[in-house]
Amino acid sequence: MEQGCEGPPDPDHNREPWRGWSIGQDIGDGTLSAFSSASGAMKAALSIHRTFAAQDTDPRLRVRIGIHTGDVVQSGGEFLGGVVNKTARVAATTTPDEIRVSKAMRVMVGTAPEFAFTDLVHRLKWC
Repeated sequence: MEQGCEGPPDPDHNREPWRGWSIGQDIGDGTLSAFSSASGAMKAALSIHRTFAAQDTDPRLRVRIGIHTGDVVQSGGEFLGGVVNKTARVAATTTPDEIRVSKAMRVMVGTAPEFAFTDLVHRLKWC
């Protein structure tokens, strides 16, 4: 597993959200990452979003970010378990240029002033 003391640069050159960050694995055209705090994950997602939104080259990459929170099982450098599955389901509901979080994630970050949420709700069915 790759430890990330520094993450990708954002337009403000803010490295703070990347403390406690790790990439568990590549999954197709994306990654599965873990953060030591919910607010750190949110700040990193916003940093990624701003970075890609600021691109002025064609074709512009349009990212979709899905975030969930909880304890994960780590085995052989991979993240496993229900939290991973729920995160994948949240990510699958996002549209390009969107960050979508689970209800649990929204509760964890509370009413922090740096985050603004809309009340878009998707109910995910568990099989």
